[in-house]
Amino acid sequence: MGLPSTRWKWGGISILICAVAYAILAHFASSRHLWQELLLNLTFALGAGWSAWRASRMWRRFTPLDPPRRVWRFFALGLWCWTAAELLWAVMAYFYGEELPVITLADLCWVVGCLLLIASLAVQYRLLYRLSAARTHGWLATAVGLLLLLSGGVALLVPLVATPELSRGELFLLVFYPLADLLLAIGAWHIARSFGEGRFARVWYALFLFAISDTLYTWLLSEGVYVLVGDSNFLTLLTDTLYLGAYLLLGWMCQAQEYLLLYGPRWRHLKVLPPRSLREGE
Repeated sequence: MGLPSTRWKWGGISILICAVAYAILAHFASSRHLWQELLLNLTFALGAGWSAWRASRMWRRFTPLDPPRRVWRFFALGLWCWTAAELLWAVMAYFYGEELPVITLADLCWVVGCLLLIASLAVQYRLLYRLSAARTHGWLATAVGLLLLLSGGVALLVPLVATPELSRGELFLLVFYPLADLLLAIGAWHIARSFGEGRFARVWYALFLFAISDTLYTWLLSEGVYVLVGDSNFLTLLTDTLYLGAYLLLGWMCQAQEYLLLYGPRWRHLKVLPPRSLREGE
């Protein structure tokens, strides 16, 4: 199958082509039919599913007794929840069309996925800093509590100083998502400073892109600029392309993480593959 560095480079080229192709198709698909909307929305489910599959491969690389297995289990399950959310959203957008509500059943999957990813990061912190279970649970409860408090505070205060087009529940979720992504990305950055020279935290860096795209989505939707269904505008297209790119980048980083585990820190400089018995089925 070739060197891991070659496969990884081709993976990067492929996701770049996918992101550009999506942007072109979404831009030129004027006066879209419902089936075109469905296909474009299913692209996000495919991107999420690919990243979840790559994370699941990492999960399976560890035995039940390996401490990192719990990290990747939570991480993969969180991404599978996001995949389910993307599928639900695509199907509901197809049936509801322009009447699609801002809050849907898909949001339950997105929120659960966010919480699983936060749990994954908490377990990584526990392993890295040798924290006790009680202290880990305390930090996790504090982080989730602050996340909910900030999201709820914005949802309560904004209607007092302005007249938003969104309800308090919609504001809560639209603030919750970018804050959760930012919390995960900042936590990963902190891990990168002291763990494996940052190599083991690169997977989490893709969440910065999620934070950017979710922030843009929240802002555009609150201003009535984001187009849920129908002809897109530039800002909507930019937000959606960044969002798809975040999923693809996350899967690509999971692929690099798997190669790091299989071939060691210098996997990108390998000239000859290790014996097949050392590659664990690769």
